[in-house]
Amino acid sequence: MSLVEFGLATAGATTLSFAIKMGNSYVSFQDRSFRSRDTLLELWFRLLALNLPQDQYKRKCWIHELRNEWLFQASGMWNGVISPQLDEYCTTQERIEVVLSASDRLMRLLRECGEYVGSHELSLIGLGRFEADYPIGHFEQMHERFHALLTGAPLPPSPKVIPAPIEQECEQDAPSNGG
Repeated sequence: MSLVEFGLATAGATTLSFAIKMGNSYVSFQDRSFRSRDTLLELWFRLLALNLPQDQYKRKCWIHELRNEWLFQASGMWNGVISPQLDEYCTTQERIEVVLSASDRLMRLLRECGEYVGSHELSLIGLGRFEADYPIGHFEQMHERFHALLTGAPLPPSPKVIPAPIEQECEQDAPSNGG
């Protein structure tokens, strides 16, 4: 699969070599799960950790611990075994709502970037140097599944691993040519 097929290359740019080589992990909560490429999981949980309510994680409480756990899981050391520990931290409806609120806020901020989050901005979050912009559509897929998982709503059936390669997304939308 080329970088263009994976949706990580833009107008002559290249991206991190680990973007394709990294594995994928399951995000689980209450006996349900979805699977994502580790690059997207690391970006999502790093940014989500930084968007948890700051007034609460200054104290030593569950949000402080969750933020540290997610920053640790998003450190680039867990190829194929990233585990955000949702069952451990999202133990009440109130906690789930705090996490969902942070997820919604993060997605609103990401959408303000336009179709892509810039490589320069992504390089600032400590996961290495990004040389290509990252499609908002990949974050949308994560946000949708993350919400479904935490609320008990049905998980989207496809793609099996997010983000889907651009080619796969196009195949689902393209009319059949009979052959």
